[in-house]
Amino acid sequence: MTGPPPDSPQTSDRCQSMYPSSRTVTTLSDAQGRWYSEPTVPEDTLRAQLARVLRARKCYLNRPDSQASPPHLDQILETYDAEGELRAALREFDAAFAAYEDGLSRLNAHMNSSSANYEDAEATWRPFFHQQYGYLQYLLGNIAASINHYLQAYRT
Repeated sequence: MTGPPPDSPQTSDRCQSMYPSSRTVTTLSDAQGRWYSEPTVPEDTLRAQLARVLRARKCYLNRPDSQASPPHLDQILETYDAEGELRAALREFDAAFAAYEDGLSRLNAHMNSSSANYEDAEATWRPFFHQQYGYLQYLLGNIAASINHYLQAYRT
């Protein structure tokens, strides 16, 4: 028996079902809370949520329509944010920064797209990724880098 075609609504639902229905860390402030107090959520739970986020991203990126003007660009970009927050909670700071940089790179890859989907994503996600990057730098005490990214968020 074969599954639905790669670009069918069922495939989109399958990708969405891989994404955690709820995450225990949904902001960088949540992540920071884990650094200074006894974690209430086991590290294994965070790693399982991270694995689901990465599987969902891979599913969306393997869709044939993901290369040109992806209809699921917001969902793809959301996975980079979720990865950054979860990795920050796990104290994997370099990987958290890399997730935000990868999100910006994914957005840059679609820069020449004329679709409204891209334009909406550009207006929302570019400043957001810079803000997240800057806030994490701030939390870690890297004020100059923090200001740089906040300025980039402001300018976009």
